[in-house]
Amino acid sequence: IRSVWPYGKIMYAPSKQGEQPSIEVSKEFVMSPNKLHLEASLDKALYHHGENIAVNVHIANNSNRTVKKIKVSVRQFADICLFSTAQYKCTVAETESDAGCPVGPGFTLSKVYSIRPSLENNKDKRGLALDGQLKHEDTNLASSTM
Repeated sequence: IRSVWPYGKIMYAPSKQGEQPSIEVSKEFVMSPNKLHLEASLDKALYHHGENIAVNVHIANNSNRTVKKIKVSVRQFADICLFSTAQYKCTVAETESDAGCPVGPGFTLSKVYSIRPSLENNKDKRGLALDGQLKHEDTNLASSTM
């Protein structure tokens, strides 16, 4: 992946994969003795334009609540510096599923969700960072930079 900036900065993607991104979150509910635990991880650290992103989700529901559906989204964060620095957040891909649900108290769910961000589905959004200009055919959503 190559990211070209209007002021001449070119960044190349690392030649090898980094650590597999993951997160763990626990949610407490009022009047529930235990928590809902969620783990999410990606199958790799680096994706190229047009590639599907595989999101591995594991839920351990130790609460007394029921999980009815799961939403997975990809958000683009862009720091824009004009007069002052502002951070724009834009959802560029999203999927919602009730497959494997409901996940009742004491049950678990492990599932892989596939999601693919693309410029085609996001052309009408404001604050979107791009590699290039909308009027050109080879434009993509902006690559991550370091």
